[in-house]
Amino acid sequence: MEGKKPSRSKTIRGRKVKSRRAVPSSRQKAAGLYVLLGAVLGTSPMTADSHTQMLKPKPTSNRKSVPTSSKTTRFPVGSVTAADLKRYRISRWVRGGVASWYGEAFAKRRTSSGTRFDPKAMTAAHRRLPLGSKVLVVDTQTHRSVIVTINDRGPYSHNRVIDLSHGAANRLGIVHRGLAHVRIALLTPSGDQDDTPIEVAQAPE
Repeated sequence: MEGKKPSRSKTIRGRKVKSRRAVPSSRQKAAGLYVLLGAVLGTSPMTADSHTQMLKPKPTSNRKSVPTSSKTTRFPVGSVTAADLKRYRISRWVRGGVASWYGEAFAKRRTSSGTRFDPKAMTAAHRRLPLGSKVLVVDTQTHRSVIVTINDRGPYSHNRVIDLSHGAANRLGIVHRGLAHVRIALLTPSGDQDDTPIEVAQAPE
Protein backbone atom coordinates (compact mmCIF):
# COMPACT_ATOMS: atom_id res chain seq x y z
CA MET A 1 0.00 0.00 0.00
CA GLU A 2 1.46 3.28 -1.04
CA GLY A 3 2.05 5.88 1.63
CA LYS A 4 -0.09 8.95 1.71
CA LYS A 5 1.37 12.16 0.39
CA PRO A 6 1.77 14.84 3.00
CA SER A 7 -1.14 17.21 3.02
CA ARG A 8 -0.46 20.80 2.00
CA SER A 9 -3.66 22.10 3.50
CA LYS A 10 -3.92 24.20 6.61
CA THR A 11 -6.76 24.86 9.00
CA ILE A 12 -8.23 28.37 9.06
CA ARG A 13 -11.19 28.97 11.43
CA GLY A 14 -12.00 25.25 11.57
CA ARG A 15 -11.87 24.74 7.79
CA LYS A 16 -9.13 23.11 5.81
CA VAL A 17 -7.81 25.34 3.04
CA LYS A 18 -5.23 24.20 0.51
CA SER A 19 -2.20 26.45 0.49
CA ARG A 20 -1.08 27.81 -2.84
CA ARG A 21 2.45 27.29 -3.99
CA ALA A 22 4.43 30.51 -4.42
CA VAL A 23 5.13 31.24 -8.06
CA PRO A 24 8.56 32.84 -8.73
CA SER A 25 8.46 36.23 -10.38
CA SER A 26 10.08 37.01 -13.70
CA ARG A 27 12.91 38.84 -11.93
CA GLN A 28 13.59 35.88 -9.68
CA LYS A 29 13.59 33.58 -12.71
CA ALA A 30 16.07 35.86 -14.48
CA ALA A 31 18.28 35.96 -11.40
CA GLY A 32 18.26 32.20 -11.11
CA LEU A 33 19.06 31.82 -14.79
CA TYR A 34 21.97 34.22 -14.41
CA VAL A 35 23.41 32.20 -11.52
CA LEU A 36 22.96 28.94 -13.45
CA LEU A 37 24.62 30.40 -16.52
CA GLY A 38 27.58 31.52 -14.45
CA ALA A 39 27.98 28.06 -13.01
CA VAL A 40 27.95 26.50 -16.50
CA LEU A 41 30.50 28.97 -17.89
CA GLY A 42 32.77 28.57 -14.90
CA THR A 43 32.63 32.23 -13.96
CA SER A 44 31.98 33.66 -10.53
CA PRO A 45 28.42 34.91 -10.83
CA MET A 46 26.69 37.20 -8.44
CA THR A 47 24.11 35.85 -6.06
CA ALA A 48 20.47 35.91 -6.99
CA ASP A 49 19.80 38.63 -4.44
CA SER A 50 22.52 40.92 -5.77
CA HIS A 51 21.35 40.43 -9.35
CA THR A 52 17.77 41.13 -8.31
CA GLN A 53 19.00 44.40 -6.82
CA MET A 54 20.50 45.29 -10.19
CA LEU A 55 17.20 44.64 -11.90
CA LYS A 56 15.39 47.08 -9.64
CA PRO A 57 14.78 50.43 -11.29
CA LYS A 58 16.98 53.23 -9.98
CA PRO A 59 15.13 55.98 -8.15
CA THR A 60 14.86 59.12 -10.20
CA SER A 61 15.47 62.51 -8.73
CA ASN A 62 12.65 65.03 -8.67
CA ARG A 63 15.10 67.86 -9.20
CA LYS A 64 14.94 69.40 -12.65
CA SER A 65 18.12 70.26 -14.48
CA VAL A 66 18.68 74.00 -14.48
CA PRO A 67 20.51 75.43 -17.48
CA THR A 68 23.71 77.24 -16.59
CA SER A 69 23.33 80.97 -16.74
CA SER A 70 25.74 82.95 -18.85
CA LYS A 71 26.74 84.87 -15.73
CA THR A 72 27.96 81.71 -14.02
CA THR A 73 30.08 80.49 -16.93
CA ARG A 74 33.83 80.96 -16.46
CA PHE A 75 35.18 82.93 -19.37
CA PRO A 76 38.22 81.22 -20.90
CA VAL A 77 41.34 83.16 -20.07
CA GLY A 78 44.75 82.75 -21.62
CA SER A 79 47.33 85.34 -20.72
CA VAL A 80 45.11 87.24 -18.28
CA THR A 81 46.58 86.68 -14.82
CA ALA A 82 44.80 85.88 -11.57
CA ALA A 83 45.74 89.33 -10.29
CA ASP A 84 43.98 90.94 -13.26
CA LEU A 85 40.84 88.94 -12.54
CA LYS A 86 40.67 90.48 -9.07
CA ARG A 87 41.56 94.02 -10.11
CA TYR A 88 39.04 94.53 -12.89
CA ARG A 89 35.42 93.84 -13.69
CA ILE A 90 33.60 93.92 -17.02
CA SER A 91 31.54 97.07 -17.46
CA ARG A 92 30.11 96.24 -20.89
CA TRP A 93 30.88 94.39 -24.09
CA VAL A 94 31.53 96.56 -27.12
CA ARG A 95 31.53 95.80 -30.82
CA GLY A 96 34.10 93.17 -31.75
CA GLY A 97 35.67 92.39 -35.09
CA VAL A 98 39.10 92.11 -36.65
CA ALA A 99 42.19 93.05 -34.65
CA SER A 100 45.58 93.95 -36.09
CA TRP A 101 48.87 95.07 -34.54
CA TYR A 102 51.65 97.61 -35.07
CA GLY A 103 55.19 97.62 -33.72
CA GLU A 104 58.75 98.93 -34.10
CA ALA A 105 57.98 101.12 -37.11
CA PHE A 106 55.93 103.39 -34.81
CA ALA A 107 58.22 103.22 -31.77
CA LYS A 108 58.58 106.47 -29.78
CA ARG A 109 55.97 108.24 -31.85
CA ARG A 110 53.59 110.35 -29.86
CA THR A 111 50.17 108.74 -29.39
CA SER A 112 46.78 110.44 -29.09
CA SER A 113 47.09 110.28 -25.30
CA GLY A 114 50.32 112.28 -25.42
CA THR A 115 52.64 109.41 -24.46
CA ARG A 116 55.33 107.84 -26.62
CA PHE A 117 54.42 104.57 -28.26
CA ASP A 118 56.18 101.56 -26.74
CA PRO A 119 55.79 98.39 -28.86
CA LYS A 120 56.44 96.19 -25.81
CA ALA A 121 53.74 97.81 -23.65
CA MET A 122 50.24 96.34 -23.28
CA THR A 123 48.45 99.08 -25.23
CA ALA A 124 46.07 99.42 -28.16
CA ALA A 125 44.44 101.93 -30.45
CA HIS A 126 40.66 102.24 -30.76
CA ARG A 127 38.53 104.78 -32.57
CA ARG A 128 35.88 105.41 -29.89
CA LEU A 129 36.78 103.94 -26.48
CA PRO A 130 38.03 106.50 -23.92
CA LEU A 131 41.77 107.06 -23.81
CA GLY A 132 43.31 105.47 -20.74
CA SER A 133 40.54 102.87 -20.39
CA LYS A 134 41.31 99.21 -19.75
CA VAL A 135 40.00 96.72 -22.31
CA LEU A 136 39.76 92.94 -22.35
CA VAL A 137 40.54 91.51 -25.81
CA VAL A 138 39.65 87.84 -26.47
CA ASP A 139 40.68 85.85 -29.53
CA THR A 140 37.54 84.02 -30.67
CA GLN A 141 39.60 81.22 -32.25
CA THR A 142 42.06 80.36 -29.46
CA HIS A 143 40.17 81.98 -26.54
CA ARG A 144 43.42 83.55 -25.34
CA SER A 145 42.94 86.99 -23.82
CA VAL A 146 44.87 90.07 -22.87
CA ILE A 147 44.14 93.31 -21.03
CA VAL A 148 45.36 96.47 -22.74
CA THR A 149 45.20 100.22 -22.17
CA ILE A 150 43.72 102.39 -24.91
CA ASN A 151 46.30 105.10 -25.57
CA ASP A 152 45.85 105.89 -29.25
CA ARG A 153 43.27 106.32 -32.00
CA GLY A 154 42.86 103.91 -34.88
CA PRO A 155 42.92 101.66 -36.76
CA TYR A 156 41.71 103.62 -39.75
CA SER A 157 41.07 100.62 -41.96
CA HIS A 158 37.29 100.18 -42.26
CA ASN A 159 37.35 96.43 -41.57
CA ARG A 160 39.37 96.53 -38.32
CA VAL A 161 38.17 97.53 -34.86
CA ILE A 162 41.34 97.59 -32.72
CA ASP A 163 45.09 97.91 -33.27
CA LEU A 164 47.23 96.14 -30.67
CA SER A 165 50.82 96.86 -29.77
CA HIS A 166 53.38 94.20 -30.69
CA GLY A 167 53.63 93.16 -27.04
CA ALA A 168 49.88 92.71 -26.68
CA ALA A 169 49.63 90.87 -30.01
CA ASN A 170 52.47 88.57 -29.00
CA ARG A 171 50.77 87.70 -25.72
CA LEU A 172 47.51 87.08 -27.57
CA GLY A 173 49.38 84.86 -30.04
CA ILE A 174 48.45 86.67 -33.25
CA VAL A 175 51.83 88.10 -34.34
CA HIS A 176 52.40 85.50 -37.04
CA ARG A 177 48.77 85.54 -38.18
CA GLY A 178 48.69 89.32 -38.33
CA LEU A 179 44.90 89.50 -37.94
CA ALA A 180 42.41 87.85 -35.60
CA HIS A 181 38.70 88.02 -34.84
CA VAL A 182 38.30 89.29 -31.30
CA ARG A 183 35.69 90.21 -28.72
CA ILE A 184 36.20 93.36 -26.70
CA ALA A 185 35.00 94.33 -23.23
CA LEU A 186 35.42 97.62 -21.41
CA LEU A 187 36.76 97.10 -17.88
CA THR A 188 36.36 99.03 -14.65
CA PRO A 189 38.15 98.66 -11.29
CA SER A 190 36.70 95.83 -9.21
CA GLY A 191 35.66 98.27 -6.49
CA ASP A 192 32.74 99.52 -8.63
CA GLN A 193 29.31 98.01 -8.03
CA ASP A 194 26.87 96.28 -10.38
CA ASP A 195 29.58 94.96 -12.69
CA THR A 196 30.34 91.42 -13.80
CA PRO A 197 33.59 89.81 -12.61
CA ILE A 198 35.91 88.77 -15.41
CA GLU A 199 36.11 85.20 -14.19
CA VAL A 200 32.33 84.69 -14.48
CA ALA A 201 31.60 86.73 -17.57
CA GLN A 202 30.40 85.24 -20.83
CA ALA A 203 30.94 87.05 -24.08
CA PRO A 204 27.81 87.53 -26.19
CA GLU A 205 27.55 85.46 -29.34
